[in-house]
Amino acid sequence: MSDIITFLVKWAIGFCTLILIFLLYVVFGDMPFGIQLVTLIAYSIVVFFSLFCDSKLGKGFDFYGEAREKSTSRLLTIHSSFLILVFTIQTLTFSLKPKLPHWWTYKSNPTADSRVEVTLCLLIIALVTTQVIWSRRILSKAEKETISPK
Repeated sequence: MSDIITFLVKWAIGFCTLILIFLLYVVFGDMPFGIQLVTLIAYSIVVFFSLFCDSKLGKGFDFYGEAREKSTSRLLTIHSSFLILVFTIQTLTFSLKPKLPHWWTYKSNPTADSRVEVTLCLLIIALVTTQVIWSRRILSKAEKETISPK
């Protein structure tokens, strides 16, 4: 029974997070740099859940553990660098979009995505995947050092 309750709680947290991100896009979408701000918030949430919650990537790391304490400065530096990279890429993409050839921005119908939008999404997915893998390696190395110090 506790497995069902755990699943429902995790599902509810995930669903509420998605609703929150959607609402943030609605509220901040028309503001200058609003989309970038909400993207950075969503990016950080995905990284947090990927590192500290159990998933198909593996067992989540203990947020209050010694391994995280040892790695905090490295993880925050890496995360800050990736956030700056995502913000820069999005801002450049939005500013260059009007200057791109028509076939990059063409939408076959109003609900379709252009090549620019698809490329931007794939690039952000690649960045978040790279950061999560890199951070998980750092945390697993710190966890091994904590278990068996040299």
